[in-house]
Amino acid sequence: MKKILAIIAVSLFWCSFGVAEEIDCNTLNECLKKNYTIKSKTTFKPVEAVFNIIYELKKKRDDVLVHCIVRYRFRATITRFHSSECYKP
Repeated sequence: MKKILAIIAVSLFWCSFGVAEEIDCNTLNECLKKNYTIKSKTTFKPVEAVFNIIYELKKKRDDVLVHCIVRYRFRATITRFHSSECYKP
């Protein structure tokens, strides 16, 4: 019984890793340097002290679509960059 459960668990892990695709950039600047172009831009403010910009990027010659989120934080009268991360939708 333990062997069957172990085989099922390993097969589920293998399937989840096999389906996920890797992107070739982790931040907005890296993607722009690798010939991605900005397709659209959306801004939203989830809480009072945070401001997010979501960029939808497309690679020029391929049919690759990537979303990048850039976060800014407000402190008093200063807006500071917080983080940037990209992923495939």
